[in-house]
Amino acid sequence: AARATAWTIEGGSGFDSGTHRRGDLERYSSGLGVVNSDGDNSHTVDNSGWRDYIAFEFSEQVTLESVKLALFGDQPDSDVSVVIGNVPTGLDAYTNPLEALEDWQSGYAIDNDYSGGSGYNGWITQDGFDFGEADAGNVVLVAADLFENDYKDDYFKVDELTFDIYQQGS
Repeated sequence: AARATAWTIEGGSGFDSGTHRRGDLERYSSGLGVVNSDGDNSHTVDNSGWRDYIAFEFSEQVTLESVKLALFGDQPDSDVSVVIGNVPTGLDAYTNPLEALEDWQSGYAIDNDYSGGSGYNGWITQDGFDFGEADAGNVVLVAADLFENDYKDDYFKVDELTFDIYQQGS
């Protein structure tokens, strides 16, 4: 089983600072988007102002193969940050995923992929994530670039995740 929830980070920088709070997860024909306030008209996962992400929780550990993004905006950029880790009790036991980070049994890993293009609307698939030793988990977070390394705002909807069920020792 799997479920997805929307989150946003207000203030701070990166993933480990600022205030995490729930957003509204909306399903559109092009994928999942986040609405983080009454005035949020983007309906995308973005880092323009607040930093949005979607938390995918699985009933067992998975390894992430790829994330398909639907790009939006006049000059959309598709930089994505992906976090993977284990939260044995699930995220319901926490008021926000930041608190869960401290309890992740295998730690967590973040990979940023900046290979996406910009300047067009369309789809792009991000893959080849390198999480090091912590490459499997029951929680995967997909965020617009949490570190804004290229100083461009990123806007996308999450259209598809491709993952495998983790097999110990394989």
